[in-house]
Amino acid sequence: SGSISQTELRQFISEVYAMASMNYTVTLITFDDGVRDVIDLRNANDVRRLELHGGGGTRIREALELVRRKYNRADAIIILSDWEIYDLRESVELLKGLKNKVIAVTTGSAPPSFLRSIKLTS
Repeated sequence: SGSISQTELRQFISEVYAMASMNYTVTLITFDDGVRDVIDLRNANDVRRLELHGGGGTRIREALELVRRKYNRADAIIILSDWEIYDLRESVELLKGLKNKVIAVTTGSAPPSFLRSIKLTS
């Protein structure tokens, strides 16, 4: 989203790189005011070639609906965000349905308290 700084974006990419380096199957769903890209990362080199798009306000509902519909068998769903999310109230029920798999990583506001969360600091 537009509220993510370049420093935060680098932190998020570092986390994705670490997961891809450990040979996890990683599907990266980028979103701001809607889903922008769905990218399957096969290894850490794929992360180096990423071209990210977006920068608008953040709405998470469409991304959560995609995850629920297409990736509900994932072992974990990691949401990297500053949690300045415009439609968070409207998306709470979707998050609750996925909460056993979600790890909410934040560089800003606190995610809903029912989610496992991690605060990144620079």
